[in-house]
Amino acid sequence: EIRPVDTDFVAYQMRLVLDDIGADCIKLGMLYSAETIAAVCDVVEEAGQGVPLVVDPVMVAKDGHLLLEEAALDVLKQRLIPLATMFMPNIPEAETLVGMTLRDVDHMRHAAGILITLGARVVMLKGGHMGGDVLTDLLCWEGGEEVFEDQRVDRDDTHGTGCTLASAVAAGLAQGMGVHAAVVRARNYLREAIRTAPGLGHGQGPLNHLHNIPYYTG
Repeated sequence: EIRPVDTDFVAYQMRLVLDDIGADCIKLGMLYSAETIAAVCDVVEEAGQGVPLVVDPVMVAKDGHLLLEEAALDVLKQRLIPLATMFMPNIPEAETLVGMTLRDVDHMRHAAGILITLGARVVMLKGGHMGGDVLTDLLCWEGGEEVFEDQRVDRDDTHGTGCTLASAVAAGLAQGMGVHAAVVRARNYLREAIRTAPGLGHGQGPLNHLHNIPYYTG
């Protein structure tokens, strides 16, 4: 079930934080409506100039259903993507945005190129949905790319992997790391969070986001 948050309240919270505390990086996730995306873009343009912006377009559920209004897609393409320092879609999200099926790295490369033409400075296309024993992520920018490959961690507890990766990248950028260093550290952090997932609940459980905090033994 999706319950939209009032658009004015979203913008109000952003302005309060940016005006009072400021930000070293802004990370955006699921934005349900065209109105909310437009309002968030307004705030970023007014109060977030010069702050790195990581956009994780949480827009397609694991069952393939859209998690945002169809009308919001155009606003996302026209206003939000051009503001992004890093745009980090997964395979289904990229397929929805570029209108093609992605089956291999060449397809990923083509899709990333389209997203860069929409204005994103750097695109990190997350390949976890591609399947297979080897997981491939593609980092692209105008005139260059880097391919990251790892053996897939065989765990069912993978709920929130994309959000975790984007948040970890944003944390690195906020600390002043370059894009490459932030991505490498974030991928290592995510891999260990999956490997040590606590196995809570039923179905696809949460990750272990605390794996790098020493365990308290008393």
